[in-house]
Amino acid sequence: MELQGYQVCDFAPDDYESVKELWRFTGVSGVHRADDLKVIQASLQSGGHLWLIRGFAPRAVLGTCWITCDGRRLYLHHLTIHPQHQKKGLGRFFVQRSMNLALGLKIQIKLEVRADNDSAVRLYQKCGFELLDDYQTWICRDPTYS
Repeated sequence: MELQGYQVCDFAPDDYESVKELWRFTGVSGVHRADDLKVIQASLQSGGHLWLIRGFAPRAVLGTCWITCDGRRLYLHHLTIHPQHQKKGLGRFFVQRSMNLALGLKIQIKLEVRADNDSAVRLYQKCGFELLDDYQTWICRDPTYS
């Protein structure tokens, strides 16, 4: 899929502040998520990807798709598109690119999405994702708790 009027590129450390601002603006990240530059770089070194969509003028980051890999499956994180650029196929582009990566690696791809994010849920359903209806997601954000 070609994106008219947009540029797709890989993340570079100089992009971090722009990416962090988009994530903050769209609500996909926060301090509690620990999505700092060090974590991003470690995920990239272990087989992950962080793709960006930019406008040509200005070159602002308009979308992100962060993929991590545990060797068994890919995890799609922080697929976000700036609200002014939604409904233009950019999210679908990222999902297809992620699925092509999973297909090439011959592994599954998994994601989490808020139940009230209707547009994202519809996108993922159209792309073949299914709800794991007997599955709960749990997290321990502070492993020092005892």
